[in-house]
Amino acid sequence: MSHELRTPLNGVLGHAQLLSLDGGLGPAQARRVEAMLTAGKHMLRIIGGVLELSEIEADHAVPEPTAFDPRGVAQECLDVVRPMAEAKGSRCSR
Repeated sequence: MSHELRTPLNGVLGHAQLLSLDGGLGPAQARRVEAMLTAGKHMLRIIGGVLELSEIEADHAVPEPTAFDPRGVAQECLDVVRPMAEAKGSRCSR
């Protein structure tokens, strides 16, 4: 299952990275590509989490605590939804 989910997502992320590296993007376009990359990376982590849960449920793995930055996660979430909010006339604030 993981291969079927991760392979197409990695293709999308790879193309977004190429867009970012090629340059020539305007500021708004660069922010959108960065939001695509951030959202895609989050999706990869979610897929990994779902696969880990299935291993845990099958008694094949034990979860390990992981440190994270809650403010950083919240900011990344805002960065992902900001373009949609602004398109509707709303603003995301810090």
